[in-house]
Amino acid sequence: MDHVDLYSPDLPERVAALVGALPGVEATTVDGKRVRGPIVSLDSTPGRPVSFSIRTDKGRQSLSAAQCLSLAVIGPTG
Repeated sequence: MDHVDLYSPDLPERVAALVGALPGVEATTVDGKRVRGPIVSLDSTPGRPVSFSIRTDKGRQSLSAAQCLSLAVIGPTG
């Protein structure tokens, strides 16, 4: 698992690099929930927190970097 620094100034580029890649991500939210799956969309508008949607077994989950305690790259997801 390769962790992404949520406070890195290049966070939009790091998250954007994950979109369309085979690996998925695992996010731990500030309320302690774990969400994992491939990123299916990304919004990295300057001046706003990075937000993205993950395809999970329960449907699509939308998150922003501000909602995450951690974000890690995981192996291929089916």
